[in-house]
Amino acid sequence: LEVEVKVISTGKKYRQIIKGQYTEMTDEEIEARFKELAYLKIHPRDQEENKLILLRVERLYEEALGMDRDVLENEARKFELALNSQDKRIIEKERNRLKQFLDKWEDEL
Repeated sequence: LEVEVKVISTGKKYRQIIKGQYTEMTDEEIEARFKELAYLKIHPRDQEENKLILLRVERLYEEALGMDRDVLENEARKFELALNSQDKRIIEKERNRLKQFLDKWEDEL
């Protein structure tokens, strides 16, 4: 179990790892595993590749008019639903689909 605490007044962070009585992993193995799982601490909405695609949709939306805006809004909404699922596979699939859609959209402009 990893516990992280941030003191708001100072901004200082403290971290403690609590190991079970029967843990066979070394401290180095535990640290390596935490590094592998670090991506889980970041909400998918805050991951760079997802932020970029949302900004791209937003830019195109601002440039669009009428029904084109509705179409782009629906596409953005689908991606946001995927982000809210926090399922890496669903998000990746939807991000790739949206990227292809936007590529085609921009080619037709």
